[in-house]
Amino acid sequence: MAVPVDAAATALGSTPQQVMSVGTSLVNAGKLRETPAGYVLATGVTPDVSPAVATYLAGHLADAMANAQAEPRQVGRLLAAAGRYAGAWRTLADAILDGSSRYSDSEQIDLLEMAFGALSDARLDGGETEGRLRLRLARLYRNRGQTASARSSLETAIPRLTGEDLVDALGFAASVEDDLQHPQEAERWVSLAELAATRANSPAKLGSLLTFHGRELSRLGFAEEAASTVSKGQALLEAHGSDIQRFYGRLNQAWIDLDQGQMRNAEIAFARLRDEAASKEGEASQADKEAYWARALFGVGRPADALEAIERAQGLAAKVEAFAPVFISQLAAAEGGLLFEQWDVALAAADQALATALASLPSWENVCRYLRARALAGGGSVDEARAEVEAALAATPPGSNGLRWRLRLEELELELSDTWPQSRAEDLTDQLLQSRWLGAAADLMTMRSKREKDSELAAEAAALAMQLGNPVQAAKAITAGNLWQDPIALPVAAAMRSVVGRLPEDWAPTFLDNPAAQTALATDVEVGEDEVALLRERIDNALSAAGLAGEMVLSPAQRRSAGLVRRRPVRRRRGPLAIVGTAAAMTVIAVGAALAVVNLTEPPPTTTTLATTTTTVIEMEDMVVAAPETGILGSTEFRGDPGRSGVGSGAGIGEATGHYWRNPSGPFFVRPPIAHGQYLFVPNDENIIQVIQQRSGDVEQEIQIERLGSPIATGEAGESGTVVVYVSDRGVLHAHSAFRGIQFWQQDVGEVVTTPLVVGDSVYVATTEGRLLSFFLAGGQPKWVYPEGEPAGPFETAPALHGDTIYLASSDGLVHAVDINDGTAACDPVDTRFEI
Repeated sequence: MAVPVDAAATALGSTPQQVMSVGTSLVNAGKLRETPAGYVLATGVTPDVSPAVATYLAGHLADAMANAQAEPRQVGRLLAAAGRYAGAWRTLADAILDGSSRYSDSEQIDLLEMAFGALSDARLDGGETEGRLRLRLARLYRNRGQTASARSSLETAIPRLTGEDLVDALGFAASVEDDLQHPQEAERWVSLAELAATRANSPAKLGSLLTFHGRELSRLGFAEEAASTVSKGQALLEAHGSDIQRFYGRLNQAWIDLDQGQMRNAEIAFARLRDEAASKEGEASQADKEAYWARALFGVGRPADALEAIERAQGLAAKVEAFAPVFISQLAAAEGGLLFEQWDVALAAADQALATALASLPSWENVCRYLRARALAGGGSVDEARAEVEAALAATPPGSNGLRWRLRLEELELELSDTWPQSRAEDLTDQLLQSRWLGAAADLMTMRSKREKDSELAAEAAALAMQLGNPVQAAKAITAGNLWQDPIALPVAAAMRSVVGRLPEDWAPTFLDNPAAQTALATDVEVGEDEVALLRERIDNALSAAGLAGEMVLSPAQRRSAGLVRRRPVRRRRGPLAIVGTAAAMTVIAVGAALAVVNLTEPPPTTTTLATTTTTVIEMEDMVVAAPETGILGSTEFRGDPGRSGVGSGAGIGEATGHYWRNPSGPFFVRPPIAHGQYLFVPNDENIIQVIQQRSGDVEQEIQIERLGSPIATGEAGESGTVVVYVSDRGVLHAHSAFRGIQFWQQDVGEVVTTPLVVGDSVYVATTEGRLLSFFLAGGQPKWVYPEGEPAGPFETAPALHGDTIYLASSDGLVHAVDINDGTAACDPVDTRFEI
């Protein structure tokens, strides 16, 4: 019985149109002889086919098409259908490597997946060719938002690559981690890529990678390091880079500007990048840059232009089936609606972005929920906004990866709070300024000025916003401080008049109801050089005071006392253990095993009158006494012992009436020193732990460390000797040799803010994710994790030991008891909360 050509086509794994088209052309060219395959193509019918016959037909047709120089992808398909997998792999690989520009992204993915299937069936090692194709497949997956698939493809690609191909793969792995909002992991990958680029003697690629590295450092909050790294990368690109590599270098700087809120710089940069993108990378890249340009255009006060850029981005994205520009456009529309208080517009765009994220980009859920929460709050739905903030925080990566967005969410949490935790607001401002997330800092300062009734803070927020090129934010700050009659408001009013002329027609009525816009339009005064100079002076003074400008960048402690961060005056009780000193000459005083003992046994003389009471403060005497011949030694852990009892061991020597030595080390001490044996271990703000001899005060070793996220702890690790452990602010547990300064091992643990607990041969750390982790002190191998399932709740207090049980409290009010031997629960958690 004869069957039509579509049955044969199905058996051959092709379509009827492809069979007839290819077959007809081959028959007309006289290149196909009377074979069963030729009969199918010439007559359009064939006898009923079995699998064996279908395989035979596919092989003959593949050979005929190859001889006729048909398209390789068709030949490869037929070779795979014929079971000739090695030939199919080679043919499909060549088709992708030589002619990928002829195929759409979907066609390339289809061909690559078929090629790898054939390679697996052939049981061959694809070598570097497979590595290059796996890298290409990873790029295609990323373009479609399939980040997990891109990651998986890279895992197979990287071990197969060498030279510049390896550099590209490692750099792309960093990009994928950045997509996932994992700047900490991205920074590690790009560091490996830089090493590979150095070994491959590729200064141009190294330059590109350095600019990308700077972007990740900026997203981790290392602003100074980011600026230095980008500068080095751009210098290499200027000397060695191609036009496209310099394009990428400028792109990374533009992203940094956007992250930091430098709207004027970002708008200029993305405008240029948008103009170049089409010729350098194609329409998908142009759509992407249009979307980012829109975000910057909103910031500089050009909303009508921004909406046009969004429309262009979405049109181009639809044309080339690009995924990312559509999502970035949705974020841009939400941000613009928020800035210009178009709450309905912002909420609709945030809803679209959240739907996209939940479907394809789960790592961006927190960003979309943040935007949605702001829109809800602006529209008056405060309770719903609070719920969105809570969900966004839950979706934010732990540790350093999520720091940037966690701070933004905490800022919004403060704004929605019924009470006002001023000290937390001050600390948060300090963190934002230190990390150069200046747009968020200006926003928080504006909010603080309203809640704290501080017009000077509002003036500084306005000055900062104007420096960033964000006139709408500056106007909000002037309104918050009721400063429209102050001369500093005149440049802001002039800028706002320009903004009003660039409003979309349907945005104008709502925006002009804004008091800031009304006041700005009513302030029709010519702005002269004096007013501009006043504004510049305010900016310079504010940034210099915050340690963000000038010859010296201040430490966090210095910014707290002399920056944009103001603290309420706090009455401090002076007593026998008051610490006296200056920032320039911080002192460690060793008296026995204690750090400071001052002999002020007599009360200070007091003079009393009917009106006032005056206290004369006795100065601390600088009395140096000889250290005992037996030496000074003894250990003082955090809170005294593993049980955190607050009671010292009493080891060391007896009382003294002075101090044995003084060490004016200069740097600030950022965490509590601890004593171990004959030595003090003192961490300072230069990321160094000084190892100081307790008897003499001599610095015997300096251990270079990362920035601390937790206090330090010490222990003895057998032949390795004394070990110092700590968790960095990147969420990495480090173990260093106390006297050689080298690092023994490190382990990723996530954010830890409490002191590690060292007991015997083990170290235990409690994470803010809600887990207690146990590691061997000597080698860093994991021992156990508590709990094994869902996290218990944030642990923000240090674990304590009694007997064989570790006790730790979670911030949800539960106390957990954990068996030190195997990490199992010694009993159910105890709820310590109670109601009155």
